[in-house]
Order: sequence, then C-alpha cells, then structure tokens
Amino acid sequence: MRILQGTTTHFSDLLKNGITIVHFFLPNTPHRRIMKQFFHQASKEFEQEVTLIEVDGEKNKGDILQFSVVIAPTILVFKDGEERERLVGIHMPFELINSINKYCL
Repeated sequence: MRILQGTTTHFSDLLKNGITIVHFFLPNTPHRRIMKQFFHQASKEFEQEVTLIEVDGEKNKGDILQFSVVIAPTILVFKDGEERERLVGIHMPFELINSINKYCL
C-alpha cells in the first residue's frame, strides 16, 4: 500500500485507477494516531495494491467541499475512479479491512 499525504486534487490521477482510500482526518486527535498505525500495519493484508491518501481536513477545505465531507474522520473507498463506499465516523480496524477487501477481488 502506498500512503500519501496531501490533497485529492494533487493526487486526482490516483483516484482513476485501482483502489484508492481517501482518509479525511483532523490532526492531533486520538483517532488520527490510531488510524495512522492501523493503515501502516494493514498494508500487508490487502490482496492487491491499494493507495491511501490522507487529507488534513483543517488544511484542505476545498477537498472537504468537493467530496461533501461533513464529519472527520470520513473514509472514502474508490475503485477505478468511482466512489464505492463511505465510512463516516470512527470505525474498528476490522470494518475497514472488510470494506477495502470487498473491492480487491
């Protein structure tokens, strides 16, 4: 799994192909620290290449508006450019792995 920091605009080409996870977060929250550890550990579990884009909700308000994100954390799962799933709020790591693996087949 590639883990990238920035904006979805900067990485818009990555949304078009394969599986891309966009994680909107607020910095300095307990959830942020937990999710960062989770994504690093879970990267070995995915059956194919997955790209994660982490977007700071405080610094990237344009992305929040573009994707209609109203609550952080929000995780968007894209496959070949199409949003397939939206996970709003705090989720357990196994829920995220199950959601991502659905689209890795």
